[in-house]
Amino acid sequence: MLREGEKYSFRIQRIVEMPPDQELFFVLEGPDEKKFLLQELMYRHYNLKPGQELICRVDKINCSGRIYLEPDHPFCAPGDLVGFTRIARTDLINSMGQRELLLMLEDPWGQSACLNISAAPKLDQEVSLQCRVERIKKGELQISHPSIEYFGSGRAPEEDEAFQVAAISTLSPNNEYYRLQQGDSFHYLKCRYYQKYHIQKDTQLQCDILGKPALFHHYLEPLHPYYRKGESYDFDFLRKENQTVHASRTPRLVVSDLLGHEYTLEYDGEVPQWIRSVRAKVLNIRMSKLILEAESLT
Repeated sequence: MLREGEKYSFRIQRIVEMPPDQELFFVLEGPDEKKFLLQELMYRHYNLKPGQELICRVDKINCSGRIYLEPDHPFCAPGDLVGFTRIARTDLINSMGQRELLLMLEDPWGQSACLNISAAPKLDQEVSLQCRVERIKKGELQISHPSIEYFGSGRAPEEDEAFQVAAISTLSPNNEYYRLQQGDSFHYLKCRYYQKYHIQKDTQLQCDILGKPALFHHYLEPLHPYYRKGESYDFDFLRKENQTVHASRTPRLVVSDLLGHEYTLEYDGEVPQWIRSVRAKVLNIRMSKLILEAESLT
C-alpha cells in the first residue's frame, strides 16, 4: 500500500486522451502494478516519455482514497537555490482587506513562479533573484526568499498554546494562507480548507501539530468546530451506492457532516431499505475533512 509523503518508482506505460476534452494523461504503473493517471500538460517541461522510469512522491491521499502523485523535478529539488527572472509586479488586496505585493517570476526552464515580497518591498528593485525551492506541486516551483523571516523566531509550535490569526499571506497565485502567531513565531495555514470555520483576524485557534513547520505544507490542523478524533457521531444519510469488487457488489453509504461535506463509507452489515442516519467514528481530521468508519445504522 502506498503511503502519503513516501516516494516510489513508477513506469510510464503510454499517453492517452481522456474525454470530454481529449486531455492528455500519462498512464503510470506503480510498484503494486496498479495504474495511475498523471496530467501531461502540467509536466510537459519535464520531457517525459513512455517507457521512462519515474520517481514520484505520494503528495496526498484524500478522504475517499484518491492518490495524488508528484514526480521528481528533473532539474531541481526542494531546498535548492534557483535563479529567477522578474516578469511583473502585482499589487493586491487580500480577503482581509490587507495590501500585498507579489512578484511574478520565471524559472530557468520557462515556467512561472510567484514570490510574496510584502515583508521585503526593496526586492521590487531586483531584476533577478535567487530563491529557495520550498515545494514542487503540479510541476510548479513554490518558492521563498532567503532574506525574509517567514517564521519569526522559528520557535517550534506548541499544541497547548493557542495561535492568533495575525494576517493573510498570498504565498502563491490564488492561494491565501492564514498567518498565525504564537508568541514570537509565525505559522501558515491554507485558507481554502477552512472557509466554513468562520476564521477572522485575531481569531484564537487551537491546532493539532502534524509535522515540522514548512511553507506550502500542511502541518497544522485547527480543532474542528463540531467533531473530535476518536468520538462517534450520527451523520445524515444521503444515498446508497454499490461498488463491484472482485465480482461482488459492496454497498457504500454516502453521508454528510454539519459543514456540508460528503463522505462515502463502506459498510459490511445488512443495509435496510430505510436509513435516517449512520453512526460513524471519526478516525482522523485533515484539511477540515473527516476520516470516518461506519459503525451502525438508524
